Amino acid sequence: MARIVDATRTALNTWKFNRTPLGQALVLHSKEFFYSGHTLSWLSQEKKNELITGLYQKLVEAQGSPNAPLALREAIAGFAILYAKLALLCLTEGEKSSHFFSGNPYVSGELCQYIMQAAEHCDEAKAFIDGEENTTPDRVMSFANTRSAVMLYFLNGMNMARIAIGDVEQGTDWYLPFVEAQLVAEEDHVRELLGIERLLPPPLHAVAYSSYINFVIDGEATPFKTWRRNFPGYYLAGDGPLP
Repeated sequence: MARIVDATRTALNTWKFNRTPLGQALVLHSKEFFYSGHTLSWLSQEKKNELITGLYQKLVEAQGSPNAPLALREAIAGFAILYAKLALLCLTEGEKSSHFFSGNPYVSGELCQYIMQAAEHCDEAKAFIDGEENTTPDRVMSFANTRSAVMLYFLNGMNMARIAIGDVEQGTDWYLPFVEAQLVAEEDHVRELLGIERLLPPPLHAVAYSSYINFVIDGEATPFKTWRRNFPGYYLAGDGPLP
């Protein structure tokens, strides 16, 4: 009987939440990722339900934190790091043109050419390779595509919650530049590890891009403006000098 009561309460709470503006936005968000021909449409219904539930659980955890806005930022930062590591493994030069960071020359879409070597420096991809026999680059590419899409699902969902509570920077909001900065920093890091040409021209350094996360998780009210003020000579979000 208790289980029935708990299940009923959970269903009622979910129904109530789904009628809120954020709840309705997240329902549409899930439909886009899982039922609109997206990369994740092929997943089983069980797996889709698991991921949707996982996102809601993350939101509940953040909401229950003593500092919900900061908890959301920390979650966004964590997913952005994972997204960058996985997305760069499978991003091609052709696909780059459809992304918001298409104008950034420091995110190349070239690392997929070194996917087996680069995957050794991504914990999830390395675990996938180690768990398979005779893994091919195509299999690793497919894995990275799926997992980066999952990270983006969580990342964008948490960001929607962040916007809903009013943690928005006027002018250029900090979220997209932050994700872009993570991609730049991660690509430079992987290029250094692989010993291939680095794209940031001297005296620019990836530390500037990797520092962005500090302004996010430290609770800075205007992370993008603060980053721009600290690193005025760096390109990000379609603004700044280019070589």
